Amino acid sequence: IISKSVLIKSDREARLRELEEGLQKVEDELKGKEELKQQAEAPENEAKDKHQKLWEEQRAVREAIARDNQMHEMFAELDANNDSLVSIEELQKHTELDSDHENEFTVEEVRLILGADSVNFDEFNVTVFDQISNSYKKLSEQSSETPVDHADVAATTEAQLDKIQAEADEETSAGEDEYEHEEEQHDITTPIS
Repeated sequence: IISKSVLIKSDREARLRELEEGLQKVEDELKGKEELKQQAEAPENEAKDKHQKLWEEQRAVREAIARDNQMHEMFAELDANNDSLVSIEELQKHTELDSDHENEFTVEEVRLILGADSVNFDEFNVTVFDQISNSYKKLSEQSSETPVDHADVAATTEAQLDKIQAEADEETSAGEDEYEHEEEQHDITTPIS
């Protein structure tokens, strides 16, 4: 009985060693295949990251252009006498900008917004626009607006987006060539069983 149990024990130990060796072999193969998978996915992930970055850049350009258009339009609407300045009197007509909502937009309140008696476009951009852009509403009776040339803005936007797209296409093309070269090397050197 003892010799039989020793024989069974040694058979089980041998079987256990075989299973452990098989498991180690499978784990090694899995690790190798995981590395291959990561190498194969790297160019795709890189391309996704580049695409995401490009998309974010394009969105930022569009938002900046929209903000610039809004700012030009607002300045032109506020500059009722077309003297390239927004004065206290011109801004005072917009009672919706009155922060205390007393239906009386005083000279002092307007001067606080403008920071002076009048501002040119650059000063408007720096000090006034962000303060009033959320509250500002067009006056319906205002008819002497200086129109913003949206065709020029659209052409500039399109040119900027085309340039960004061309750069991204160039980078993607270079990455794909490198990926194809790596893939050919894998096909030659790494037989998969």
